Amino acid sequence: MINPKPCGHLCCCIIAGCEQEEAVNYYTKLEAKLKEEYRKEREKVNTKPLGMAFVTFQNEAMTALILKDFNACQCHGCHCRREPKCSPFSSLLNTNNWTVTYAPDPQNVYW
Repeated sequence: MINPKPCGHLCCCIIAGCEQEEAVNYYTKLEAKLKEEYRKEREKVNTKPLGMAFVTFQNEAMTALILKDFNACQCHGCHCRREPKCSPFSSLLNTNNWTVTYAPDPQNVYW
């Protein structure tokens, strides 16, 4: 038996509003409630794309190669660039509209 109220573990008296309940039942209901909240939040995430990604690479050379491939031939802002190398997912991901840049300094990344 537990008292699920805040500070319920400190209260040993049984008064209205502070009734104890079976711990397994309490946590089973809590788990179901949290899973439902999680499911709803997960659905929200999938309907609101941010339009950005954060990618890490093994080393600076690989990073420079990817950046060079995507930004090849951006002539003074006129964006006359060639298409980056394609993969089977390129059209699905609409990579021809991507802008690839180095990440900001770590202190300028807000999570």
